Formats: sequence, C-alpha cells, structure tokens
Amino acid sequence: MSKIIVFTVIVFSCFSLKSQIDEPVLITNLDKIAGETSGLLFHNTELWTHNDSKGKSKLYSIDTLSGKIIRSVTILNSNNRDWEDICKDDTYAYIGDFGNNSGARDDLKIYKIKLVDLENQDLDSINSEIIEFEYNPNIYSGVFIKRNTTNFDCEAMISYKDSLYLFSKNWSDKKTYLYSLSKCPGKYSISPKDTLNANALICGADFDKISNTLALIGYNKGIPAPSVVFIIKNFEADRFFNGDILKKELSLNGCQTEGIIIKDHNKLWISNEDFLNYNQGLFLITNKLQ
Repeated sequence: MSKIIVFTVIVFSCFSLKSQIDEPVLITNLDKIAGETSGLLFHNTELWTHNDSKGKSKLYSIDTLSGKIIRSVTILNSNNRDWEDICKDDTYAYIGDFGNNSGARDDLKIYKIKLVDLENQDLDSINSEIIEFEYNPNIYSGVFIKRNTTNFDCEAMISYKDSLYLFSKNWSDKKTYLYSLSKCPGKYSISPKDTLNANALICGADFDKISNTLALIGYNKGIPAPSVVFIIKNFEADRFFNGDILKKELSLNGCQTEGIIIKDHNKLWISNEDFLNYNQGLFLITNKLQ
C-alpha cells in the first residue's frame, strides 16, 4: 500500500535586524584549484573549501587574505561525484556528496571525518566513514527526465544537535525542502519535514549555535540572476522555518554563490564559483547579525 506523505509549506515574513544586511565585499579571488568552490568550513583558524562536479576528493585550506591554497587533504574511502556542502559539530566534519542535477542519483552520500585528523598538519590524507541515504521511494523515482527540472537536487547542509539537516535546491518550484538525517554511518531513507517558499535556488547553509542563527545562500532562477541570502532567527528546536526570516537580494547578478559560513557569530563569508563574469571569489558581509 502506498503511503501518503504530508508536510507543511511555510510562507515567511521578514523581520528587521538592528542593522540591515550590507552588500558583500570581495576580499580576494581564490586559487584556480578552487574554481568550483562549493562549501565553506571554518575550523580553528583555518578556512576550508572543496570543489563540486567531479572534483578531486580533497579539502583545501585557504589563506583568507590572498586566496591561495595553504594545504590540501585527501579524503580516503571517498569519491567526489558532486560534493556540495560541508559542516561540522564538536568532533566531526561532514561532506555532502548529494548534488543531483539530473534527479536520478541512487548513490547519495555524506562523508564523516574526524576534526582532530583535519587539524593534524602532518597528515595529507585522512580516513572517512560513510552515511548513505535515499529519498523516500514513494516520492522519488530516481529516473532521469531532464536536467535541472526536479525537486530532488540538494546543495546545502548543517549540523544541528544530534542530526544533519539538508536543504533541497528545487529547480521546478524554487522552494526548499528540509530533511533530517542521522550522523551515524549507515543507510537511510529520508522524507521532507518542512518546506520554505524561498523563491530561490538554495546552494549553501550554515548554523551558528551561539547566536542560534541559520543562514542560507542561493540565487534566483535564471542566468544571470541576483544572489540571495536568508537569515533565520528566533526558531525553536529544529522548526527553522517557523522562525523570523530575512531575505536579502544581493548585487551579485550572475554570481553563482555556493558557500556560506557564519564567522564570529555575526559575520557572513560567501564563496562563488568561476562562472560568467565572476572569477571564483571570497566575499564578506560584516554587519552584526542581531
């Protein structure tokens, strides 16, 4: 018997920050090796990124002033079919290999690595564990129809308490579905928990537990199209879309913004791929997010 899956669609209202979000400032272009930069991770004093679209199975530590690669680390027991985002908790980092532009992938994975290994300057390769998942077969056919037309692409992920949360990149309706997933290695089937009428293609996410702030980055559908950022606050537990939401359209028209990270609890770092008139770059928004 088929199961009927019901989930709520959230229509958001904006709130006012003490200071409205400024436009991002380009800090530096990134090394060409990171031309497909897709996720960002600050750990201790290092900023890490990775490429998507069949890049190497590596994380790159970046000099935030010059954009040069300081060091690279190979992730063993992994394959970069389409790494799209990275996040961490107190002990582990998680790399999401779940890009699905075709809507037909059946090998969605998240690689789990120890932060203590990433910290070790003497290591140029580190081991990983694998979290495998599939979309609930009752709502996902896994059959290729046409590239960039389905609602089962995913490019954004955060760690929140004992779970990972994924935000979909819905090509057909420009909403984003919220999924939750265990951090324990294994194989899982996931279904939407919630939906946000983002009216944008979500490409990256970060959560800051000190300020209890969720940030999303993406762009409006169409090429070229403005980039957009979402700041979400005042939510309870994992009901993120029930919080207060500010959506800001940025003056980065045609910039494929892929990575976002909250630094020092109140600043946004954003990265973009080498695309159209924009070289791969690292941007900073310095407003206090409060």
